Amino acid sequence: MTKKKYSRIIKVIVVLLIIASTFILIENLISKKEVEVNSSYYTGFVSRVQKLDDTLAQTSEIESNREIEQMFD
Repeated sequence: MTKKKYSRIIKVIVVLLIIASTFILIENLISKKEVEVNSSYYTGFVSRVQKLDDTLAQTSEIESNREIEQMFD
């Protein structure tokens, strides 16, 4: 009688552990996908900011060259 009782408890614990581990694996997969998406958005954002910074630097160089030319004219 006690062996059946313990075996039933062990079976319930094993089933609960399997369910919990499955839930944790699914959550990890979902969070990895979210991290990848956020990472790609961040990378794109940084790339756009760098392009904007380069463009602004070029325009400021052009403006400073015009100012220098006007000084010599």
